[in-house]
Amino acid sequence: MKNIAKKFAGFNCFATFAVLNSATSVIKGLIIRKLANFLNNKTMLQPKKTKFRRQQKGRMKGNAGRGNQLAFGSFGLKTLESCWLTGQQIEAARQAIARHMKREGNLWIRVFPDKPYTKKPAEVRMGKGKGNPEGFVAPITPGRIIFEAEGVPAQIAKEALELGAQKLPISCKFIVRRDYVESMN
Repeated sequence: MKNIAKKFAGFNCFATFAVLNSATSVIKGLIIRKLANFLNNKTMLQPKKTKFRRQQKGRMKGNAGRGNQLAFGSFGLKTLESCWLTGQQIEAARQAIARHMKREGNLWIRVFPDKPYTKKPAEVRMGKGKGNPEGFVAPITPGRIIFEAEGVPAQIAKEALELGAQKLPISCKFIVRRDYVESMN
């Protein structure tokens, strides 16, 4: 129980723990799962805090100048177009990849949504300042590597990363490290 209390330290749930102490183990499990889902949904990929609430749009010209080579794994997913990726899209792709790899090997996420984007409410006239922050995105340019994988056979990595690419709003290609050699086990 103590490690659960540590996990939910920032969450005001003293009443919930009072109920947990008197509940059966089945109900405890259900309550803990609901709390974990609630907290996980609130903490999608996004920065803990930012210096400024709003940012200018910027331009995504040219190819990726950094993050365009494999750094950790032997396999990667490289973008062919530019877009803004949200935390939900990155997380959906990550889950698909991890599920297909059956949680074997390693998976690295090479992008992080740290750019806030704003939106004005529907049916609001022009002017009166910039809209409210709506969420965070990761600006992606062609050639950027989004995911890297290691520790699984090349065929499984290819299938997994292509499944993850289907979850993304841009076209991507599967790449392999130049010096990669398939080991015979």
